Amino acid sequence: MIPGAASRRRGNHQRSDSGDATALETDVVRFVAIIGLTLMVIFALVQSLPYDGLEPTPEVELVPRIATLPDPDVVPVPREELERMSRSDAELRDARRRLADTLASRQQVEQEVDALEDRVRAVTTELTRTTHQLDAARASVAELEAADAAEDELYHAEIGLLREKVETLQSELRETAREVAGVGQREGAAPVEAQVDTEPVAGMAPTPDSVVLRFRDDRVYLDLLENGKIRSYLRIPELDLTYQVFRESPERLRFSLVYHHADGAVYEIPDGTLPDVLRDETRRFDLRLSLRSDLDYLVVLSETIRAQVERLETAGRVGFYDILASERVVPAGNP
Repeated sequence: MIPGAASRRRGNHQRSDSGDATALETDVVRFVAIIGLTLMVIFALVQSLPYDGLEPTPEVELVPRIATLPDPDVVPVPREELERMSRSDAELRDARRRLADTLASRQQVEQEVDALEDRVRAVTTELTRTTHQLDAARASVAELEAADAAEDELYHAEIGLLREKVETLQSELRETAREVAGVGQREGAAPVEAQVDTEPVAGMAPTPDSVVLRFRDDRVYLDLLENGKIRSYLRIPELDLTYQVFRESPERLRFSLVYHHADGAVYEIPDGTLPDVLRDETRRFDLRLSLRSDLDYLVVLSETIRAQVERLETAGRVGFYDILASERVVPAGNP
């Protein structure tokens, strides 16, 4: 046997075994590749099928990992935009906090409004009650004023009757004096009529020995009082009370208690020259005052009137003098 030939046969056999193994390996790789491609096609077809609401099979585990992959359609947000969104979120939280505070304040305001409404209702009820009391008081005052007016009318009626009686008596006295004078003349006696006429009539003040002021009439007194040309006072010495007199209406006076005495040049108005309106209003103010005999009616004159009175006193004049609305001082009876 030839040694070289044997060695060549062993080499060829080894090369044949090596080629078969390589071919087998290549076939296996191709088979695996074909199976892989087939599976990929199958998976792609399964993914493209519509979802029928069934639960996903446990085998599909790649979906979460696929979902975590970056989406090529999503645009990354810049940092400035993220900061702006963060600020907007902070502002939104702050706005919510302010809204909560506003709601709390509104509830507190509503509670205060309810308390005020309760107070208003209470005050309204009290006002209604007070109004009823005031109406009742006004009705009582109206009744008293009506009674007072009736009493005043009765008083003036009595005064009128007394004046008529005085005038009648004075007429009878004059007639009697004339008759007596006629009888005296027939018997040679002195005339009595002159003696009767020269005697002062009851209620009239005798001729004074100084200047005695009086107002020409009630209208003059009221006008001077209203215009501030005079100030009138009523004083009660025993009680040490002083009232200042004001004109309240055309024919009514108001008495106001003052805590000071009349200042300036004060003149006392004698009872015989007292204005009728002042006497009547004193009685209307307090009937008890008209029954007192110790009342002092005082008046503070204006500078114009006081200067004329001083000139009369300096000249030694005496008698009754009238004060006019023009602040002139004239002898009684003169125009």
